Amino acid sequence: MAIISFAMNLCAPELPEKIKWILIGLLAMKMIGSVAYFEHFFIIRESGNVTITAYGDSFLHHRAAVEFLESWAKNGTDLGLNPDNQASYEPSLVTSLGYSGLLALIYFVAGIVPEVGIVVNAFLSFIFCLLSYKLFIIAGLSTRTALVGLVILFFCPGLWLWSALLYKDSLLFTIVAACTLAAIKLIDKYSWRSLLLVIVLLVLLLTLRFSFVIPLLALLLFGSFYLSQTTFKKSLFVSLAGGGVLIALLIIQVNFNLMNTTVSIMDTVKTVIDLKPAGGNFMTNGIGSISPNISNFWYTLPARAVYILMIPMPWFGGNSGVERFDYIVSHLDAVYDITLFMALLITLFQRKYIESIKIQNTLLVIGLMYFIIPLFFFSPGRRYMTIAMPFLLVYTLPFLIQKKNAITSLIMAAIFISIVQITYYAIYS
Repeated sequence: MAIISFAMNLCAPELPEKIKWILIGLLAMKMIGSVAYFEHFFIIRESGNVTITAYGDSFLHHRAAVEFLESWAKNGTDLGLNPDNQASYEPSLVTSLGYSGLLALIYFVAGIVPEVGIVVNAFLSFIFCLLSYKLFIIAGLSTRTALVGLVILFFCPGLWLWSALLYKDSLLFTIVAACTLAAIKLIDKYSWRSLLLVIVLLVLLLTLRFSFVIPLLALLLFGSFYLSQTTFKKSLFVSLAGGGVLIALLIIQVNFNLMNTTVSIMDTVKTVIDLKPAGGNFMTNGIGSISPNISNFWYTLPARAVYILMIPMPWFGGNSGVERFDYIVSHLDAVYDITLFMALLITLFQRKYIESIKIQNTLLVIGLMYFIIPLFFFSPGRRYMTIAMPFLLVYTLPFLIQKKNAITSLIMAAIFISIVQITYYAIYS
């Protein structure tokens, strides 16, 4: 409770106490709901063992965390684990040091209780919303407008769903938001302490998703000339160049090799450039199956964007309870994202609704970069685009807070969904 109060006073000191208590109540509901969801659908306990039945990253991160504990135990650290009880956990090839390491630390402190990890994820998603609120204030939005943005983010269906699983996204988004605020502070007033904080956060980000470092480096390098009002531009550029070299060396050193395999830096770059997407008829057989390049990006990237925004609109889930629940939430999230995207498009054509503020323009560019990067992922998904939302909301909130404009955005989202659905079924039946 003390940590929550400290975070709220640090990020949102101007909010009334009543609002703060309401947010704390919503966080408590979020934690209880997330634990109930994960425990009901994805945890089996037998003979003292904990088995995670969740598909994808939840199982992999849990297994990797247990393996980390086993490794520490073999090195002489007595963790009280019985190796025989862990026999079901085979060596994992997918071990993300960043989030799996955090989960291993949680298991070390609280025991192998995945629910504690879910509570931490819910808390991190809340911190992400608070940091986004702070970003709105720094970008020149009023307290009322920033609070609306915080509520919009807090009730993002996808953010609620993904933070209720053992996914790294809550930690990833929180570090991105924190690094953005630290970078803006560094640009505004240069200091070695601020620079060190930015570099540490960037290095932490490398252990989670290296491609998400690119927009932040762009913010630092571009913002040091476009946003900075100080006389330290030259020294800032030199320092950031040194930081960039340091990060490049770290990339080469770790080699994105958190899986005990040998992958060269050039192989990693080639993988990013030469992708074959997966998921659904549209991506395996349609336009989405074509790898983007210089000659076709003008239609392949928009096609991928439509695909990611619409997931899972063309599919309506399986028969199990968790599949039905997940697809309902995911459909709501698709409508949520498309509505915000439509609001952004309208705002871009109606600039009279906002003032031309440099920091808002800069954050818009960063948000678009975070929107575009997932288009190149091997297995694209909308959850990777969630981090773009606070950056884009900085630009669209002055428009969205007007009831008429919010309704217009919803109507345009409904038209967009209808057109894509009709087209999809006409092509793929």
